[in-house]
Amino acid sequence: MNQLLQYGKKHTPSIIRWNAKKLPQEKYYVLILLFFGVVYFGFSFVLLKNSLWDAAFFSISRMTILLITYKLLRELSPDMQINYYFTMMMTASVLCFPWELYWWGTLFLLWTSRILTRSSGEESSNFELVILFLTSFLLFIFSSFIYPLNLCVALSLDFYFDKSRKKNLVPAILSAILSCTWFIRIYGITKTELSLFWIAIVLIAGVLFIFRISILKHILSKDDKDKRMLQPKRIKSANANLIITLLLFAIGYGKTSELAHLWIMVLCISLPYWKDIYKIHRNEYS
Repeated sequence: MNQLLQYGKKHTPSIIRWNAKKLPQEKYYVLILLFFGVVYFGFSFVLLKNSLWDAAFFSISRMTILLITYKLLRELSPDMQINYYFTMMMTASVLCFPWELYWWGTLFLLWTSRILTRSSGEESSNFELVILFLTSFLLFIFSSFIYPLNLCVALSLDFYFDKSRKKNLVPAILSAILSCTWFIRIYGITKTELSLFWIAIVLIAGVLFIFRISILKHILSKDDKDKRMLQPKRIKSANANLIITLLLFAIGYGKTSELAHLWIMVLCISLPYWKDIYKIHRNEYS
């Protein structure tokens, strides 16, 4: 906590630096990845009795998801370095279960979140927008309309925050049309059932995460005029876009275990640390 408060004293309180100086202990996340890579391999080979190749694939895929989740955590909470390891460890423990996981979907959510959270001076290139839309189209075909909807919201908000980014409008409109086709084809939300465990996780994590976003607005309330800085409202928007996406997957499709790593991440950064945010607001931002 002291490190975080010292960090806050050195920076303008109304903004968060995208290229902020990293804390010394942050470098150890690579060691955590390697450690859990070995754990995943042993778990798959010994307990699940998979072959060496299957165990290696299981380990690499889980490490990849853990890395993507860590990067997404950095985007959603760039001012809370002291909480990264606890969240990473809890997320890693969930990945041991032999569930089907949406690693490609997780990467897509990281990509769309970065549209909002990266420096306001960096806009998406035409090539990036094309690749994003094509990816959302493929995910729409093989998974859900929720992915193009997520992209549409991210691009629309990016344009709303910076009206000069008119090139966002074309892929945003196309993504909106794509996501709305489920109304015509009945291709989308269907009747689903969730276990009591996942109902509890969705309700608790969802409510706490929304509460966390409302707490953040008391700290990060001013616009950023420096193009090399992050706008606080972009961080809040990225958080809101993610939780809406997760809720749609849970309520519309019953997809919870497939995104369990993200639900645990959401829960971990919401449940124990809102008091820290309040303390920073009281001590540093009053």
